Amino acid sequence: MATPACLKRCGAIRKPQDLLEHRLLAFSHWKADCSWCFVHENGREKQTLTFQPLFAMNDFAGLASMLLAGAGIGELPPVVRPDLVREGKLVEVMPQWRLPTYDLSLVYLGNRHISKPCRLFKEFAIEMAPVLFPDFPEQSAEHSSS
Repeated sequence: MATPACLKRCGAIRKPQDLLEHRLLAFSHWKADCSWCFVHENGREKQTLTFQPLFAMNDFAGLASMLLAGAGIGELPPVVRPDLVREGKLVEVMPQWRLPTYDLSLVYLGNRHISKPCRLFKEFAIEMAPVLFPDFPEQSAEHSSS
């Protein structure tokens, strides 16, 4: 992710290796080197990019602020600030190359004896998912009520 102005300064970035010529911001837990694993939209090609970031921190909110300030190119999961992409403040650098996605599941024994915190989180997640991710397909009533 980067601001449109940052991308304009950077020029064309077509493949992961091209990123090495730019200022990279990373989420990191105190490691000197970072790596991003990219998957091409065709699903067959994969590339891992290992680099030393210009700046690294273990706080996505802080990275979002740095990206918005135009400090460089970085990773920002869509769940952190989906509004920034929706409003065009941040854009994908290489839409044909993606970082891997991960599934998020809420697992519990059933509706009969669900704890109040679990029930409240489930209701919150069901309510917020369409707001945060309007382009995702809607859940069937079977899945959203289980």
